[in-house]
Amino acid sequence: MNRRKILSGAQLKYIAFTSMLIDHVNKALIYPNLNGGILLVISDIFDVLGRIAFPIFMFLLIEGYFRTTNRWKYLGIEKG
Repeated sequence: MNRRKILSGAQLKYIAFTSMLIDHVNKALIYPNLNGGILLVISDIFDVLGRIAFPIFMFLLIEGYFRTTNRWKYLGIEKG
């Protein structure tokens, strides 16, 4: 099977980071000032964009778990 790499892990992290930043800006700056109109539409769009961060970070976390050489250390558990 021929695998094609579309996005690297670093690119996925940047997308997730930007998405999370958009979500936090929405919650910190736009939510407190909602009074309807265009701010409500922008807030809804930012909510949708911000929600893609979690699945991307979980994908990267699980991918890292299966690719690591020491799974116990990856989980933060010292086996002794």
